[in-house]
Amino acid sequence: MNLEEFNQHFLPILKESRPVSSIMMATEQGKEFMILDLDSILINRETLPTGSGTDLRSTKYKWEIRERKLKLIEKLEEGSSYNP
Repeated sequence: MNLEEFNQHFLPILKESRPVSSIMMATEQGKEFMILDLDSILINRETLPTGSGTDLRSTKYKWEIRERKLKLIEKLEEGSSYNP
């Protein structure tokens, strides 16, 4: 699964479930996806392992929702290490 597929699947659920404002999903391979619905703004976070041990790459996206379409308004990438 990638971020686009995640959004296609879960954004309709968020829009129809008003008490629910965010959904997270993680895979056994270490991928993590998050979607947060703030009415006219949508926030995504995609975290992926880099393949070098405990290093992760996290990308945050901020979208504006216009006429049922997403327009990217901000993208922020950052790296980190996971140390349980």
